[in-house]
Amino acid sequence: MISYKHTQIGYLMLVVLLAVLVLFSWVYMTALSEPPSFNSGPNFASSTVMVLILFILSSFTTLRTSVDENYV
Repeated sequence: MISYKHTQIGYLMLVVLLAVLVLFSWVYMTALSEPPSFNSGPNFASSTVMVLILFILSSFTTLRTSVDENYV
């Protein structure tokens, strides 16, 4: 039975993920430091979008390939 499995790490995607994380952290901290008003500070929607983007980027950091006897 022929079986092949390989996992490849995307180092460039890890660097991009880290850069986006730093950018989002800076944006969030900047929004927190605004003087209080009606439209100031981070809101739930923007925070949710930031976290969703980070999860999507993190899903592309590894690539797994597997081939078995049926697909040779």
